[in-house]
Amino acid sequence: MTAVRRLVPLLPRAMDDELVRRARDGDRTAADQLFRQHGPRILRLCTRLLEHRQEAEDLTHDAFIKAFEKLPTLREPAKFEAWLNRMVVREARRRIRRRRLLAKLGFVGSWIPELGLDELASPAAPPDVVADLRRVRLVLSRVSTDARIAWLMRYLEGYSTEAIAEQLGVSRATARRRTREAERALAQTWAEGSQ
Repeated sequence: MTAVRRLVPLLPRAMDDELVRRARDGDRTAADQLFRQHGPRILRLCTRLLEHRQEAEDLTHDAFIKAFEKLPTLREPAKFEAWLNRMVVREARRRIRRRRLLAKLGFVGSWIPELGLDELASPAAPPDVVADLRRVRLVLSRVSTDARIAWLMRYLEGYSTEAIAEQLGVSRATARRRTREAERALAQTWAEGSQ
């Protein structure tokens, strides 16, 4: 099936609202186009949030299945991207919290991420950059799940505070506060490291 998809020419990037309307009406081509437009971005976000390739692929798959099932409930089709992101982030947050809780209760060993920021760096990245990314990863593992997610969305995915707030379902002030929590932890780590 993947080979067939490669042979089918990509449709021109259509507006999400039109694709959503068509997908709601059962147009599989529109649903496929929504997946092709948003799938790589969602997989990248899931990988950064969960730090595990297989779990990220599973979450991406599950998110699109859930999105297509719930498509009729989407009131504003033009906001498909934010709506999908909210579903993904909510589920990623749930998985991260569950993982942390199980580790605290001793049911699983401490979580060892498969893919951290340092592994996602370019192979040509200098060693000091990789070391800094490793430090960032360690600091982010110690802040709250919500702060980690907000920081990753802001600085790695490039979302504005307004977009983060919308996609997390919180106020802009809360999105800013969560991002700053991670920023303060990182700044403190760097200040301690330079002394």
